[in-house]
Amino acid sequence: MTAGRLVWTPALSVGHRGLDQDHRDLFALVNRFVGSPDLAAARRALIEVDSYARGHFSREEEVMRLAGFDGLAEHRVLHARLLGDIKRLLLTDLVEDARRPPAAAIRAVAALLDAWMFDHVMVEDLKMRVAVAELARRIVAQRAGS
Repeated sequence: MTAGRLVWTPALSVGHRGLDQDHRDLFALVNRFVGSPDLAAARRALIEVDSYARGHFSREEEVMRLAGFDGLAEHRVLHARLLGDIKRLLLTDLVEDARRPPAAAIRAVAALLDAWMFDHVMVEDLKMRVAVAELARRIVAQRAGS
C-alpha cells in the first residue's frame, strides 16, 4: 500500500455492513487527503477525516459492546490516541512552515495516516470479526425464535 492508494477489499471485512462501509469511506477520505494540492485543502480534508472518524468510532464501539468483544477497552484507547494524533497534526504538521514545503508536510502526514489505516483497520479492527459473526448468529436465532 502506498500513500494515496488505500484500497478496501473484502478481505478487510469485519462482517458488519455498516462498519465495512465506514472503512471504505475512511479509505476514500484518506486518499482525498493525499491528493490535497495545498495545506489549506489538506487541513480541510484532515478535518473531514477527523469528523468522520469520530462518528465511525462511536458506531464501531457500540457494535463491539453489543458483540461482547473482549478488546473494547483497548480499542477505545486506540481510537482516542488516533483522534489526539489528528489534533496534533492539524496544530503542528499542517501549518505554514518556511522550513518545510507544503508538499513535504502533506506527504509526511499522509504516511502517518496510511500507517494508522494499516495498523488499525487491517490489524486491530479485524480482531472483532469473530465477535461480530457471533452477534449476527445470535440476532438471527432471536428472530427465528420470535
